[in-house]
Amino acid sequence: MAVTEFKRRFGVRYVLVLCDEAATLLRQSNVVDMQNFRLFRRVFTVQGITACFARTQSKVQNFAPALHRDDSWRFYRVNDMDSPYMPAPFISVSPPDIGMKLTSEAKELPPYPLALSDLHSPAWLSRFGRPLWFAFARHSLVREHLSQVLVAVAKSKMNFDTTGNSVGSLAAVMCVAALKPTPSVELAEQLVHSHMATVVHVSRNRELLYTHYPSEPYLAEASCLYLRDHWTHVLQTLLNAVGQHVLDMGLIGEAIARVCFIALGFVRLHEPLLTVAAFRDRIRGVDESPLQTKQPSGDGMAGTAVLNFNHFMKLEGRPTPEMLCAAFT
Repeated sequence: MAVTEFKRRFGVRYVLVLCDEAATLLRQSNVVDMQNFRLFRRVFTVQGITACFARTQSKVQNFAPALHRDDSWRFYRVNDMDSPYMPAPFISVSPPDIGMKLTSEAKELPPYPLALSDLHSPAWLSRFGRPLWFAFARHSLVREHLSQVLVAVAKSKMNFDTTGNSVGSLAAVMCVAALKPTPSVELAEQLVHSHMATVVHVSRNRELLYTHYPSEPYLAEASCLYLRDHWTHVLQTLLNAVGQHVLDMGLIGEAIARVCFIALGFVRLHEPLLTVAAFRDRIRGVDESPLQTKQPSGDGMAGTAVLNFNHFMKLEGRPTPEMLCAAFT
C-alpha cells in the first residue's frame, strides 16, 4: 500500500530502495536455506521496485548470483511478466582451441585413422588450447621427455599449492569437468590471475565475468594429478562452493560425476593406455587398485580396445562424426 501510494503521489513508475552494507544480507548457508538477499530481490522485482545494494570496498557482483541460476530470476520468469527488469547475460560463449578447429569444414582434420603412437605426442596435444603449449612443443630443446616438461609447466601455471588450495581445487575441477562457476568478479580475478582461466564474456553492465578453460590436455593432466593426490579436499571444496554460492546445486552432482569418471579412467600420458574392459571393471569396483593400469585379457574387443582421457569438454551444437574424429581420435 505504501509503495502504491508513493507511486500515485509522485507520479513515478518505479521506487528506488538503497540498501547500504548489503553484505549483511548474505551468510554462509547449506544447500537448503534461502538467502535473505534473494528474498529481498524477489519481493522487490515482483513489486516493481528498483533496489541498489552497496557496501564499502566491495563489489555488488560478488554477492549477486548470476540471473540464470538465481531462484528469484526463475520465479520471475514463471510469472510471465512482459517487461523484465533484470536483463539476462549472454552465456553461450566458450574459449576456442588455438590450433584445432572442431568443425566439419576445418582444414586441420587429422588423417583417419590417427596413428596410436601419435595420440600422446606433444605435436598433437599442443594443438589444443593456448599458443603457449604449441610454442613450448615447437621450440623446446628437450625432446625425449617433452610431455613431462609440459605437464610440469602446467603445474606451475595452475598454482595449486600457493593459494590455500581452495580456489586451486575449484580450478582443477573446472579444467577437467568443463564446469562454469558463478561469474563473480572476485572469483574470476583469482582464476584468471593465478589459475590460467580465460575470461570469455563480460556482461553488459560489467558486473559479471564468465570464465572457462579451453580443451588443454596438459592443464588437464596437471589438474588430474592434483585431484588424485587431494581427492578428499577437492570434494569438500565442491560441497563448500555450493554453500558459498560459487556453484549451483544443479551442477554439483554432474561435476562430481565427471570427476569420478576422470579418477577411474585417468592414466598418465607416459603410461600404457587403459583397456575398455579395465575401465569397466574400475566402474564396477572389480579392480582393487584403480590407479594401476591393469590390463585384463579377453572379453572380446573390450580387452584389446584402449582409451585414455583426462578431461571433458563442451561442444556447441550437435557433434558430427568429423568433429568427434578431430577432437578425440
